[in-house]
Amino acid sequence: MASIKTESAGNWSDFATTVVLGFFSLIAPIHLSMWLGVDHALDGYPAITLAVWAILTVVSYGILQGLLMAAFALLSRLTAFVEGIVGFVANTVEWALTAVVEVSAQFGLKLLLLPFIPFMFAAKWLYSVFIAGIAERRRQNEELRRLYEEVKDEYGSFEEFVRDFHSGGAQSGQKQKEREDAAAPPPRDAFKEACAAIGLPPDGSFSEAEFKERYHALIKAVHPDMVGPNAFAAQLNEARNVIRKRKGW
Repeated sequence: MASIKTESAGNWSDFATTVVLGFFSLIAPIHLSMWLGVDHALDGYPAITLAVWAILTVVSYGILQGLLMAAFALLSRLTAFVEGIVGFVANTVEWALTAVVEVSAQFGLKLLLLPFIPFMFAAKWLYSVFIAGIAERRRQNEELRRLYEEVKDEYGSFEEFVRDFHSGGAQSGQKQKEREDAAAPPPRDAFKEACAAIGLPPDGSFSEAEFKERYHALIKAVHPDMVGPNAFAAQLNEARNVIRKRKGW
């Protein structure tokens, strides 16, 4: 048959504490009455003696209970203080060890890379002397080809366009003059010419954002700071001014 456990039974620690306190509370009044001489003064008065003994027992139990609680509280605070100190020391040691490991790892990595420093400087020098120039010329060539696709109808080949580009547009200007001398040109429309130079619809059906995006893309490829003095940058700037004036931007 299973036994029934009651909630009022408490745990063994509380029961043992109560027994110990009760035992010392019973003994303390006897020694206290003997020390005060109350046992002899109350001889022949058993009821009063019993009452005094009971009162002293209760008082002793309360005092012992209070002292025990104070001792536990002090011990708890002391334990928390010690744990705090231990935790602080542990965190400090962990931080110090982590810092030492990180510094050691960085220093060790630098030591490992030390023999390769001459090779790294040599590689940077080779890149700046040889590869960087080739890469820049390749980038400029790609920009010229992209620009050539927009004006290739005016040239017989890409090489002719490049020669004209590096000559500052002298050949294209000469061809333009020859065409003008050969036949009377139609009435000149500066706005349409400006739109054509930038690659925008000649009727002006474009937004300011489209105009700025197109202009910046072209001027980036022919800017004097990038490819040196040339006539294309001046033509683009003139076309920009014409369009802005007509559109009111």
